[in-house]
Amino acid sequence: MARPSATLPVVFFILFLVISVPSKLIGQSPSSADTVLRIPPLGLLIEAGLAFSPLLDEQRALIKIREWQLKSAKVEWGRYVMFFSEMRYGSIDIIVSNAGTVSYGDKSNSTRFNVGARFQVSMFDLFDLRRKNLIANEQIEFEKFKKAELERMIKDDVIRLWNKLVAYKEIAAINEDHVTAQKGNFFYAEQQFKAGDIALGEYVRIKEISIKADAEYQLAKKEFRETYLLLESMVGSKLSEIK
Repeated sequence: MARPSATLPVVFFILFLVISVPSKLIGQSPSSADTVLRIPPLGLLIEAGLAFSPLLDEQRALIKIREWQLKSAKVEWGRYVMFFSEMRYGSIDIIVSNAGTVSYGDKSNSTRFNVGARFQVSMFDLFDLRRKNLIANEQIEFEKFKKAELERMIKDDVIRLWNKLVAYKEIAAINEDHVTAQKGNFFYAEQQFKAGDIALGEYVRIKEISIKADAEYQLAKKEFRETYLLLESMVGSKLSEIK
């Protein structure tokens, strides 16, 4: 009995490769839809991350609070200045002069006003005012340093996620090509196994390689999607909207 011709499996293999050409050559395929999403430039992402960060908004608010506290400290001396005024209505019976002479005043009623000011402060409070001003200034500087550190941390996180996203996209593209090639090898091996041209062990080995390649591709897509969403969460908007 004549053995089946090997020409037919080869034809099937060539046909499969034509159909399974990598999507980046003939267009997007459903399997690669997750990894063709647009990745904005790094600089735009850093700007978006700094503008969105709730932690930075909180720090900016703290700086404003410290600035108002400094303004309060600068005018605290005002509590030691006291103004007073009084109004009296009546007659003056006796007037004593600086020389000690006594005379009788006018018996008619009259209205008199007195206005004055007084500044009274202890030496401790006087020096403490300067100390409070210095403390308020240093608190502002402290909050500004914290703001700068937060900005650096946000930049580092955005850079780290952006690099991971680019790497996972490239890895997924490489794995996609590998999966396509392994599917072709498996299809050809399956035809050869049915024709009796290869042993069961070789067929199983090629199948395991194909399964492993697909698993690595799915893992790369998962890491890409996760990093993509984390980056969107950090910048506070869809990456497709950042231009």
